[in-house]
Amino acid sequence: ASMAIERGINPKDIIGGVLMIVVGLFFAIWAKTHYNVGVPSRMGPGWFPLHLGYLLAILGVLITLPALFRKGGGLEHMQWRPMWWLSASVIGFALTVKWIGLVPAVMIQVWFSALGDTKLKAKGILILGGLTAFACHLIFYKGLDVQLPPFVWPF
Repeated sequence: ASMAIERGINPKDIIGGVLMIVVGLFFAIWAKTHYNVGVPSRMGPGWFPLHLGYLLAILGVLITLPALFRKGGGLEHMQWRPMWWLSASVIGFALTVKWIGLVPAVMIQVWFSALGDTKLKAKGILILGGLTAFACHLIFYKGLDVQLPPFVWPF
């Protein structure tokens, strides 16, 4: 017996793909209108965000188009908890990094992100947060000389 492929719309991939297209085009247009893009031999500050925005939009199209023809679970099967906690983690990081420093802000971000997963326990979250904060400190503060202090006292 052969399996027939059912056609239908997959709303989760369509929503995700369209969001990628919108965000990618927004940043590409922003980079093009607010920064000097330059040419490949002399790249300006807008070169990377412009092309990264275009790449994100193209990936969004590659996700959206097949989703129009693939049967998938509806929005009632979508896992909302991880989406909300991951969004909260990014917002938490953005709101705290300036006032408490990179290391505690990364710990907060990892903690909020982990709340979206029901399998990770407190000990695992602390280990993951500590290792991630340490790696971010080495990469951004030491390696790339990004001016985000590891700690801001008092916090």
